[in-house]
Amino acid sequence: MKVHAYALGINAFTEGSHDFTLENISPDRPNVVISTTDLTIIPAQVLLGPSHVAVNHVRATELVVRRILRATRVGATVAVWYGRENLADASFVGGLLLSQLGIGMDSPGAERSEIYASQFLSYLSEYGFDHVVCELPSGTQSHPISGFTAENQAGTRTRLLSAFALSYGKGLIYLVPANVVPGEESHLLVALTDAIEAHCRSVLVPDTAPIAASFTFTEESILREEQDRQRIQLERLDERIADYQTRKDVLFLRDDPLAERLPEWITTYIGFPSERLEEYIEDFWLNDRDGRHAVICEAKGLTQNVRREHITAVMLHREQRDLADDFPAILIANTFADAETVKVKGNQRVGPIECQKAARDGVLVIRTLDLVTLLDQLERGVTSKDEIWKLLTTAAGWLKVTGDAREVVKE
Repeated sequence: MKVHAYALGINAFTEGSHDFTLENISPDRPNVVISTTDLTIIPAQVLLGPSHVAVNHVRATELVVRRILRATRVGATVAVWYGRENLADASFVGGLLLSQLGIGMDSPGAERSEIYASQFLSYLSEYGFDHVVCELPSGTQSHPISGFTAENQAGTRTRLLSAFALSYGKGLIYLVPANVVPGEESHLLVALTDAIEAHCRSVLVPDTAPIAASFTFTEESILREEQDRQRIQLERLDERIADYQTRKDVLFLRDDPLAERLPEWITTYIGFPSERLEEYIEDFWLNDRDGRHAVICEAKGLTQNVRREHITAVMLHREQRDLADDFPAILIANTFADAETVKVKGNQRVGPIECQKAARDGVLVIRTLDLVTLLDQLERGVTSKDEIWKLLTTAAGWLKVTGDAREVVKE
């Protein structure tokens, strides 16, 4: 069996300048998808080959994990390696993959691992390290590669694994350590691929002899055609779901990334023309249908709530542009940007004093949570673009959006 190795630098798409390929993750042939937690180990643009697809990092993480799992179910082989840091960070592909499989990682102490799979002797001797064990869900079928035996106070002995191959559908998911120094990346990739290829041969049994592939039952052909249609439909659903994941990035972005994202977000999803000027006095503008500036906009990513000085900053930008005091002005704030749930973020209303100041100063405050809820209302037909435009150009206070309701709170 020939193993095709593809390196997926799973930190690579946290910056927009990096691309990576999705089409190489395919159930049609055995693959080894090498995932790392460190962009400096495997730069994606070096090892992925000529065919690249640029994908937003939020969309990419979810989409890649789903495609990896789907490919593995029908026979692909996937390798996730971990370093000494960020062992199971869910913001990375490898960490998210382990999380979805229910696999935890821990550092139990200074026990020395034994190597159970001889195929990994050379690799682990060169690139392995200790002090990490994996917690597998009960009933998980795995092939031990390295680990040690621990004894608890009751005298029960348990094997703890630091590297293993997990059976998933017809394929395998490898989890192995990778202790590599800069400049040795290519050697690690070759050593790991060789070890996996040798190990795969010992644990994967071909489904049929080659001759079986040359004959197809009529019903089998019909089923395969339906399988192909279903696969295409699933990929389309994946892309749509990933697009919705992308829309939610304004709930965690802050500072310049938020200011750069919001005009594009509003234009793409709500449909209002926007403009970001080089002077950066304000963050961006919303334009009317004739291309004229209609609303001056300020973006804030905040760890806490909106304060009066944030509203004052919008007023100052309006004055710097020599605009009238009643010229439409909006403050879009990602409040409590560190919140891990919508419930935590949504329970914190804009304060009464801030609402009064915004109403008095002719500024409309919108939280990014209100903004995504407003988009949801638009898609469900609860509101319209005309109604939203009227709110953005005439209202002042806090635009509170919940469920099917929209309310301009002035105190």
